[in-house]
Amino acid sequence: MASNRTGQDPRPAKSRRIARCACAVAIMLGVGLAIFLTWKHRWSVATRLTEGQAAETWFNSEKPITPETLQGRAVLWVHFATWCVPCMAAVNDLNELQERYGAAGLVVVAYSEEPAELLASFVQHRNVRYIVSAGGDQKPEAGRSYPHYTLIRSDGVVSWDGGGNGTLAAIRFFLATGLSEANTGDT
Repeated sequence: MASNRTGQDPRPAKSRRIARCACAVAIMLGVGLAIFLTWKHRWSVATRLTEGQAAETWFNSEKPITPETLQGRAVLWVHFATWCVPCMAAVNDLNELQERYGAAGLVVVAYSEEPAELLASFVQHRNVRYIVSAGGDQKPEAGRSYPHYTLIRSDGVVSWDGGGNGTLAAIRFFLATGLSEANTGDT
């Protein structure tokens, strides 16, 4: 932008306002497009459950998950939300963990309070291959971020409880080395 000898923009104030507004509109359109591309599945389903539907729905499992079905298995519980960008980014890693360690007894179970229709779309569009639970009274503890991971050994001892950057790397380390020390907290 050119300036005159006084150091001020020679364009009229109205032109400067129009340029700033155009810039702000371009930024908002870019952010809106990014949100649409990231969350496009949210508009393809109804976001409310109707009365009378089951409180819990399970995806990628032939039957509901109970303590009995998990007896003697290591479990990676993942509390997530479909709108959470780090949760979306973790899908491939969680698929890989289930495939790699499933034969050794690991079960990856993700859960959300969101409606079953929304989660069905998420599971399909994101190619989720681990168990996902919709509904129920699985509310997170206050202050926990998404995604939140809890790795429980086959003997019921918690090996990891936390979230944040580096969590999946720590969980991979625990699974690869067979370490069982309890560790809690966000990284």
